[in-house]
Amino acid sequence: MQRCAGSGAAFFLGEARQLVAVDQLDGQFSRFQTAGDIQVQTAFGQRLQQGGEFGAPAIFGDVIEYAALVVVGIDSAHDIEAVSALVRSVNTLVQQIDAQNLWGGDEVLLSAGGSAVFDLVIPMLKTQVKSRPVQGVLRSGCYVTHDHWNYARYLKLVEAREGLSASLQPALEVWAKVQSVPEPGLAILSAGRRDLSFDQCMPMPVRWAARGQSGEGAMQATPESWKVKALSDQHAHMVFDADGVWPQVGDRVALGISHPCTTFDKWRWMAVIEDDGRISGAISTHF
Repeated sequence: MQRCAGSGAAFFLGEARQLVAVDQLDGQFSRFQTAGDIQVQTAFGQRLQQGGEFGAPAIFGDVIEYAALVVVGIDSAHDIEAVSALVRSVNTLVQQIDAQNLWGGDEVLLSAGGSAVFDLVIPMLKTQVKSRPVQGVLRSGCYVTHDHWNYARYLKLVEAREGLSASLQPALEVWAKVQSVPEPGLAILSAGRRDLSFDQCMPMPVRWAARGQSGEGAMQATPESWKVKALSDQHAHMVFDADGVWPQVGDRVALGISHPCTTFDKWRWMAVIEDDGRISGAISTHF
């Protein structure tokens, strides 16, 4: 399988999962990185885009579009233009596959992702062909838990496009205890790089409960000055205003994360908690 040298619009076709580029984004991508040309094409994509035919039989079972390979989240106007172009390209290619009768099953599975632009890829999932039914599947993975920064900012663009005042809420937190307050303005928490994500930004203290307190009333929003400034393997270094509220040893702090994938891959199971802080169950992860 050929891999992307940079970023481009791409999807997988059929049983062999041949990677095919449906768009070249060199001009757009150069606005964001200095990497060389984006080359993500194989013979399948080249021949189909040129309207050619295959000399030997080719079988396609599904079309899986990867909108995440388009540079998105810049602004809504850019996202609409970039993703709409990708949607048109995929639709054209699907129609060409159908015209050449290259499907291998009785139904076409058309799947699209893009947790930052899921509203824009929905039209692609409604694509129909003449020869057989098409089933569209939206698989924007981060909707499951959302997050506190990266996808939160993208979602504001989705909400603006859809005229919504609110939508998804972050549902994934990593709880840590205050293990030490070694000096004014610094607390050491019991979670670090092995426990949570830090690829998009540092974990963000969002809620806390004082030692020995429980129930919904025990949890409160963290003071604005509480911020994680550094991580070690198993600890977070949280600064706070020494003239304000001090965290105490044994207090519990909920850390918001960004992004979900690089927290999920660190845990075999996760507790499910209710609004009042009760643990009501657990989920196993297969990441």
